[in-house]
Amino acid sequence: MSAMESLVSKFSDVIRSKRIFAPEDAYMEHVEIILVGNGPYVLFDSGYSIQKDEVLDWVRKETNGTLDKFILTHQHYDHSGNAKAVCDVFSVPCHAHPIEIDLVKEREAELSFISIEEDFVVKIGEINLKAIFTPGHSPGHLTFWWEEEKILIGGDNILTDTTTAVTPPLGNLSEYIQSLRKVLDLKPHLIFPGHGKPIENPEERISHLLSHRDKREKQVLEALLKNDSSLEEVAKYIYRNLREDQLKFGVNMIRSIIEKLKEERKITYEEGICKIL
Repeated sequence: MSAMESLVSKFSDVIRSKRIFAPEDAYMEHVEIILVGNGPYVLFDSGYSIQKDEVLDWVRKETNGTLDKFILTHQHYDHSGNAKAVCDVFSVPCHAHPIEIDLVKEREAELSFISIEEDFVVKIGEINLKAIFTPGHSPGHLTFWWEEEKILIGGDNILTDTTTAVTPPLGNLSEYIQSLRKVLDLKPHLIFPGHGKPIENPEERISHLLSHRDKREKQVLEALLKNDSSLEEVAKYIYRNLREDQLKFGVNMIRSIIEKLKEERKITYEEGICKIL
């Protein structure tokens, strides 16, 4: 057993994740919901609504039917699809950043919320998890930091096997890059992400993601400067594994890079014409 496997195993009685598989038409294959504590218990995220019974049964079994708090890292449907069911069944409100609350209320108007922001401390017995504001993927995205053990409940800020989607209008690539650097500065030992297995080499993974984003930016800029390619053509070139029904997603990723370059006053981009400043 490696040192990191020992670390994951060490906390297996207080941090458990459940993989919830996605509907066939979803972009991601699954989402991880995270349960922290061994009484009291706090649940982070709720999975796809199509798997409601599986989620509720797992939480009942792991907590003996008693949930202390329910927290959303962010509002995306794969994380919040069962929010109302969890709140109703376990008689808890939904904790989330105020920006995310407003977004969830657009589809769950009757859900009861408690607003939390950066530095809010989630007390779980002797465990204290501090909310870290990590926008970019979603404007009010929160991660949760266990300082003593250097463990992060990461939501979609850093994923194990894929990159995080950052698409306008709610996604902001500049903010996302800042969030990656913010987490890197924490020097985490272990991250429990919203998709994929626990990240055993956080600093290496984050450094790779920063490098990858820089590479993508250069690729997109090179393609845009040719001024003879549509965003759809650029997306097909950059994201070669996208299915046809995912092309819109790829185009939005390209737009996020364009917006970042414009915010940084590196380019102008009007009517398909890109110019270096």
